[in-house]
Amino acid sequence: MNKKILLTIIAVLVSVPTYAARDKALEEHVNNELTFYKNIRNCTPIESSEENSNSARKIFGEENGTCHFLYRNNIDCHIPSDVAQKFSEVGIRVYTDYSDYGMITSTTSDIKYIDNDVLYNSRYCRVLRNR
Repeated sequence: MNKKILLTIIAVLVSVPTYAARDKALEEHVNNELTFYKNIRNCTPIESSEENSNSARKIFGEENGTCHFLYRNNIDCHIPSDVAQKFSEVGIRVYTDYSDYGMITSTTSDIKYIDNDVLYNSRYCRVLRNR
């Protein structure tokens, strides 16, 4: 019985750093997303990445009246300023909710707007292959 308790304590102690590292990575991701969406509003050039290279984001700045950015290292977008404003507002709302509550509590329409209306809308973005 003592051996069982000792093994349980060891298992808990070993798992705590794993959860802490995961929380730190998640916090970094949420902060990077918030920074990205805040900078989209004015199309301010930035570049951020995380250990997971699939999360890289880069705002190049304004080009021919659109905001040019690369999202998740493989989605190349050019969005007009009115779309950038709404995209920024919705993204900030989604990731602020996430940082406040530890989960996305935003509406499905917010998520659909980000994905369907902007990122996977061929009028604004194209998915790059082999990146």
